[in-house]
Amino acid sequence: MKHSASLLFSFILLVGDFLALVAAFTLAYIIRVKLDDRPLLEPITANGYIAVVAVLLIFWLIIYALLGLYRANVFENRFKEFMMLLVGSFIGILFLIGSEYALNRAVFPARLVTVYGFTFAFLLTLLFRTLARAIKRLLFRYDIGINNVLLVGATDITEELARALKQSHLGYRVIGIVGDRRTKYEDVSPQIQFSDFAAATKKIKASDIHSI
Repeated sequence: MKHSASLLFSFILLVGDFLALVAAFTLAYIIRVKLDDRPLLEPITANGYIAVVAVLLIFWLIIYALLGLYRANVFENRFKEFMMLLVGSFIGILFLIGSEYALNRAVFPARLVTVYGFTFAFLLTLLFRTLARAIKRLLFRYDIGINNVLLVGATDITEELARALKQSHLGYRVIGIVGDRRTKYEDVSPQIQFSDFAAATKKIKASDIHSI
């Protein structure tokens, strides 16, 4: 069951990544075109450059999505996210360079813009996602965006899982355990232990269960 807060957060990541990418290529243009006196390969205006790049960056986001960068299992794994951002940024800049040949027109005023763009794109999206993760975990402390979990089982693993999910930074809340009610769990109230799904759904609304 897809949690609405998870969908909202994925959308925020998508928008934030897009803004970070636009900022990265805007900064790349300013540094090479406005602050560097060396001649340009193509005299492209700022408005024309941003308009074309902004459209092409939509495909960059699609590359990110195909790499799983908007899935929780990637976002919560910092090393995996780091690597996927690096790979995605590399593929993205290759796509933008290749688009010049496909469109048969210059997209970048100078080659260094692509180098700066790639570097800033990776760094700014990484920075944005680091801040987003910190804000998300802060909101968890106020029960905002929490993922309600209904556990099934009556084993030691069930107890270990219930204990692990109590860590606030993970964003999970155990709202019930379906299993043998005679099993006692440390720090788990007997009131949220149920013998079967029917008993659980009588006390817990289906809409309140985000994961099983």
